[in-house]
Amino acid sequence: MKISAIIPAYNAGKYLKRSVLCLIHQSQTIHEIIIIDDGSTDDTLSLVSDLQKTYRHIVLLRQTNQGASAARNAGLQKAQGDWILFLDADDECAPTLIEKYARYIEENPGRYCAVYSEAVQIDETCKSISEAFKGYGLHGQDGFVQMLLRNPIISPSGSLIKKAVLEEMSGFDTSIKYVEDVDLWLRVLLSGKNIGHVPEPLSYIRRHPSNTTSSMESTRQGEKVLLAKFGLQTLKKAVFKRDRLLEDNQLDYIRFLIRFEEWKEASILADELRPDPQSPQYISVLFTKALIALHNQNYSAAKVLYQSILQYQHAHGAALNNLAVLCAVDGDTEEAKTLLKRALLHYPGYLDAAYNLDKLGEASVQYKFTMRELRTSLLRYS
Repeated sequence: MKISAIIPAYNAGKYLKRSVLCLIHQSQTIHEIIIIDDGSTDDTLSLVSDLQKTYRHIVLLRQTNQGASAARNAGLQKAQGDWILFLDADDECAPTLIEKYARYIEENPGRYCAVYSEAVQIDETCKSISEAFKGYGLHGQDGFVQMLLRNPIISPSGSLIKKAVLEEMSGFDTSIKYVEDVDLWLRVLLSGKNIGHVPEPLSYIRRHPSNTTSSMESTRQGEKVLLAKFGLQTLKKAVFKRDRLLEDNQLDYIRFLIRFEEWKEASILADELRPDPQSPQYISVLFTKALIALHNQNYSAAKVLYQSILQYQHAHGAALNNLAVLCAVDGDTEEAKTLLKRALLHYPGYLDAAYNLDKLGEASVQYKFTMRELRTSLLRYS
């Protein structure tokens, strides 16, 4: 494998050297490291020049400030490798990342056009601030649906992808902000290709105040752009094309309907769902029906559904939070406080629950419902 690493860098002097050195010290050699200076005004340029004196395979490109996606695309045009490793200028990776990716690809010949690993979030001092995010392999249109619904968090930083596939996809869509990486993976999967996953924490994603995606709201807005780009009919076709039980496909389609705020159709289809309590989808069906009950202001029905969820899964964070909000609205602030503390015990970084607990008992407060079931490890935004 001939690998070109691409690092977009904008005012990255604080962390860039660490990022470059973690590639220099890989157990399997990288052909070239392309750093694209995206109009930096700090010491990024001089830092790269100094590194080039020691490491001849570092290539420097310069452009006016256009953003990380445009920088990655510029690096792609110059890359000589047939595989591309992306790394952000403030992130790092394990010294065996390339070696383990290469072995994974060799053990699955022709199956995957891209590979990513588990990721751990680190702070400015390189201290871990999260558990490893557990991903999984994504296959064609089934993976396309999984990614839009559950977002397994494939950061471009620390991911390896075939150059030919990137060229086929025309690289990153620079018209999309914040979620252009998700857009790339979605287009790859929708085209029928597969993305592999190495179940080891080999990527280290740094969180600090200057991160581009530094707020939950920007991520939510980006998701709305993606839903609008692909459209409900494309999503429906991909959902029902999957080789899954009809009930599973119907549940996922209802979830998309809710995101498009097609509540009437979602309600009709949800009424048809009669899941077996032993089914792995049982809790998800109850949670989805509770969301529809909330929208229809049938709060007593929503309460019953959340209580049923907690009988099966006492640590279901979103059910704890949403039931707490309903209790608070009914004036039972003590029960609401108990539920919110339980949610935060299981999910210390749970923003909705922390906000609701802080506002509990205030007059005219707008509490926050959680509209999705929580992932095992919550994303940190700073």
